[in-house]
Amino acid sequence: MIKLILADDHTLIREGLKALLKEENSIEIVGEARSTEELISMLDANEADVVLLDFSMPLQQAYENIRSIYERFPNVKILVLSPAYNEENIAQIFKEGAIGYIHQNSERDELIYAIHTVNKGNKFISPFISLNLLEKVERPGNGFNFEYDSSSKSRVDISNREKEVLMLIAQGYTNAEIADKLFTSKRTIESHRKNLIDKTKTKNTASLIRYAFTNGILSD
Repeated sequence: MIKLILADDHTLIREGLKALLKEENSIEIVGEARSTEELISMLDANEADVVLLDFSMPLQQAYENIRSIYERFPNVKILVLSPAYNEENIAQIFKEGAIGYIHQNSERDELIYAIHTVNKGNKFISPFISLNLLEKVERPGNGFNFEYDSSSKSRVDISNREKEVLMLIAQGYTNAEIADKLFTSKRTIESHRKNLIDKTKTKNTASLIRYAFTNGILSD
């Protein structure tokens, strides 16, 4: 049984999360915190495996909260819940000690999977965000530096079908799996993938995904 603490200052969000997790027998909500102070006090008094932590606050305060929790309770896994995303902010979240990031638009199954993943000590990030980012994120002090040229943003002519394929690529599906989901052939998907790489002038799938999110193709 995974012992989970919900840390969010919005009552409706906490209630919504509890409703989503109510029927999940593998997760037990052992506490609810409305502030960092309450959370720290709760962690002092209760054993917890995972903290689902709200990130809808000023960035510096959010980073400091994550750092404080990680330094005081290094064995507790921090899963950040956020209504928005930015690659540089996500990178900093991981640097401060969080092990997972999930977007508020995620489905129930993804939330449960995220909790189980971070509980095992594995990193998690919502799949529609560039999966390549996980490979670049390190713990504090390991010299992580995420860079991209935001001045080079551009648009390319991508069809709705290509955008569907691109979204599934970003979620980590193989050509065969995408073909099954879109009821087409593997060869057709391979063609779409090649066309996307050619259109964006990227070198491989990882750079294609990064290009897509940097240029807003998958965030419109």
